[in-house]
Amino acid sequence: MPFIDVFSLFLSILGVYGLILYLRFLIPRYIIQPVSVQLSDTQRLLAHAESIGAIPEASQLRIDLEMYETLLANELTRMRMESHRAHGIFQQLRLAVCHGLTWKLYVLSSQIEVIRVKVEVCSFRALTFAS
Repeated sequence: MPFIDVFSLFLSILGVYGLILYLRFLIPRYIIQPVSVQLSDTQRLLAHAESIGAIPEASQLRIDLEMYETLLANELTRMRMESHRAHGIFQQLRLAVCHGLTWKLYVLSSQIEVIRVKVEVCSFRALTFAS
């Protein structure tokens, strides 16, 4: 029986470690920076695709990216205001769950990734067919 108790204790410690390790992915303040970097990279890629003529200047992709940039700025402002009121990690988690900021940021990140893939495909086609 002592082996099972030691094994059970080991699994419990491993579970707590996993929870603590991935807890930061639930807090919005840790997600904003990667989403912001992803948005700026996609905008840079879109500008390059427009400069080589793969995508027209006034495209729906540009409009969508500008809308996502506005949404991200609004979420940043909202999160900062709410974050000043909630100092502890449990209050931050409550904010993430109640206001859905984490979910909104992950959705925004996936929408930006979709645009990035579309831009890369258009750029690849333009470069491939230009040769």
